[in-house]
Amino acid sequence: MVALPALASGVGLALSLPPWGWWVLAFHAAGLLWWRLGGLRMRTRLWAGWLAGLGTEAVAGAALRGVGIPACIGSGRSAARQVLAAVSAPAGAAPTP
Repeated sequence: MVALPALASGVGLALSLPPWGWWVLAFHAAGLLWWRLGGLRMRTRLWAGWLAGLGTEAVAGAALRGVGIPACIGSGRSAARQVLAAVSAPAGAAPTP
């Protein structure tokens, strides 16, 4: 039973940081991971750490509208569309978000 506590600690650590800012979760999440790693072999500790990172990355990706190169390309395309819309709008028109 390593996977669930490791994932939960990763999610808790991610939620303790901005934009959520539920900082109280940081102590509980770190303590949960510390407790789960105690007494495990090195390979199992690496697996638990990887799962905690996966939980953190999943929550961060949800906040950032994606993770990785495809998300970066999509974000760039969205920004380019907004710039083109602002440049091609008539003078005095209100910008659209």
